[in-house]
Amino acid sequence: MQSAAGKRVLSTLAAKLHPQLPLTPRESQQLLTLLTTSFRAQLDRAHPTQDRQAPKTAGRSNVQRSPSPTRAPSSHASATQHIDSILTNPLFAVKPRRTTSDPAAVDVLRDPVGWFIDQIASGSATLPKVAMCLDLLEIAPETSSRLYNGKTRASVVAEWLRVSGVDISRDFVSSHASKPAFPHKAMERLVNMLFAEGEAAAPWRWFIRPQEQRVKETNLDVKTIATFRQLLLRNMVVTQANRNLGDGLAVFMQALRMAEVEGLESSYAVLRPAGAHLVNRIVATPDHGLDLQLYQTFLLSSQQWLGNWSQAVESMLWLHHPTKPNASPALNYVRDPSGAIVHVHAAQSRRNFLVQLCLGAARQLIKEEKYVEAQVAMQFTKDHFEDLVLAKAPTAAPQTISQAKAERRERQNLQLLDQLALT
Repeated sequence: MQSAAGKRVLSTLAAKLHPQLPLTPRESQQLLTLLTTSFRAQLDRAHPTQDRQAPKTAGRSNVQRSPSPTRAPSSHASATQHIDSILTNPLFAVKPRRTTSDPAAVDVLRDPVGWFIDQIASGSATLPKVAMCLDLLEIAPETSSRLYNGKTRASVVAEWLRVSGVDISRDFVSSHASKPAFPHKAMERLVNMLFAEGEAAAPWRWFIRPQEQRVKETNLDVKTIATFRQLLLRNMVVTQANRNLGDGLAVFMQALRMAEVEGLESSYAVLRPAGAHLVNRIVATPDHGLDLQLYQTFLLSSQQWLGNWSQAVESMLWLHHPTKPNASPALNYVRDPSGAIVHVHAAQSRRNFLVQLCLGAARQLIKEEKYVEAQVAMQFTKDHFEDLVLAKAPTAAPQTISQAKAERRERQNLQLLDQLALT
């Protein structure tokens, strides 16, 4: 009989002379399955799920549990889900392209959003680069219908702002500050693109974010946060009003309802720039054709967001009512000793508004053949705003376009005065 040592020597020599044959495909699959099963078992032992970790109570050791319709996920499944969530992040969605400087510049001009996606993929996307992308899109609007992995241009930018956390950053909120990382003009373009491409949820999310949370996140003062919300809402209203004035009013009324829920004076103050824009648009658009109920709601809301100036604005809105223009509120405001007279020495914008209100009321009253009442409105304008309605002596200097418009307006005012004088 051969000794054990002899058998080992023969076995070693046989292995060298005849090495082990490679595994067949079936054997390879069996080995892979065994290794995978072993790995998952070790993973579950090292990192057990919550159900596995729960201690068994002595009093219920004999209780038979009904079989669960679904098994608790294993650690392997949890790890797989976690890795999948990482790999679906926009940072890993696109492999960055490597180009030389000249072709890269051409690519940026040809496809600004594609260039920005490369910046996201390389981890070098910033707010200034968003601003540059938006600037270039003004030059290359033909990319508006293009999709990027099924996403619109607006969706690409909005998702990066949210996922990166930049939309709650100090730089994003300080767009109106001096030398900002994200200028106010860029914010205008961003909001316009978001609304145009069906991503309105993003600006609304920025607008409704609680002020206290913004202060904590950015370490900015309350006034700066309020200014950001003011400008953001104005951009939202202007964007929609440029497409349809009724849509702009609807955005404003939605913001007003939010302010009513908050119930703070500061919340109403945020609405004023947007509301003022809508009033000016209504005055400048005689045939605005707005929905009657929406217009009436907006008219009556001025008392909430304007304070002691609301009577002037409400009078102007009655004057431009879509179905029943009414000059009586403006006339009452002029006659009220605590009304228009209080604002005759106010800021220039309010003085101009009052002149416009009085002239508009006078025209409407003349149309209704109420000449005495029209004279009251015109006399108030002549007594308190003579510098704005009476023509000045001509000068030898060349006229600018603005001067020509001013003189034309003054001639119209004088013609209206002459018409009243003849009655």
